[in-house]
Amino acid sequence: DPGQQPDLLAWAQDINDIADQLGLDRFAMMAVSGGTPATLAAASVLQERVCGLLLVCGLGPLSDQRLQRLLPLAWRLSLWPLLTFPALSKRFFSRLISWLAADPERAMSLFSRQASGPDRAMLQLAAIAPTLHQSLHESLRQQGKGCLIDLELYGSSWPFQLEKIRTPVQLWHGLQDTIVHPASGRFYQQVLPNCQAHFIEEEGHFSLPIRRMADILATLPPQ
Repeated sequence: DPGQQPDLLAWAQDINDIADQLGLDRFAMMAVSGGTPATLAAASVLQERVCGLLLVCGLGPLSDQRLQRLLPLAWRLSLWPLLTFPALSKRFFSRLISWLAADPERAMSLFSRQASGPDRAMLQLAAIAPTLHQSLHESLRQQGKGCLIDLELYGSSWPFQLEKIRTPVQLWHGLQDTIVHPASGRFYQQVLPNCQAHFIEEEGHFSLPIRRMADILATLPPQ
């Protein structure tokens, strides 16, 4: 429903319905980057039905002061307008995303300039770059409305308690990640009760899931 307010718990219900249609009594989930909030919401709601989680360079709850205390000052300052003036920030990001949607190569250029060495290497690989470009183009369709919805969710207070998620979690984060700061991983390591963390020194945001996927999947608990 285009008029419906974004809601992380609605994702949980969607995942529950899909599992019903597939006949899955129990299942594991993997989240990469911005998929993490919805995946944790599903684990919170569905509880024992989710037998395990893989969180890969997962975005943390930006409004949580515990996470903010782990972030460097520059990152906290960059989040301040979004959290303090959400309506004004939404207008700003709406114009920014519309500008990027008009020429998605601008967004790829911004990613490249911000990326760490391992991620820039991934963006230049002939076998990888077209897929990343296509994903970016898809995210900016409809003038980036989906990006704005996600941004609103990321900056809001999440409607569930992370400390009550008992699902076994395998967390992976690259220490050279400049898209989602490794402090997000440290935060989850502290607050999720059943979390085993893997921090990889030489990996970034894109390079981690691309180069380490076999290692990541190997830590998935059996169903």
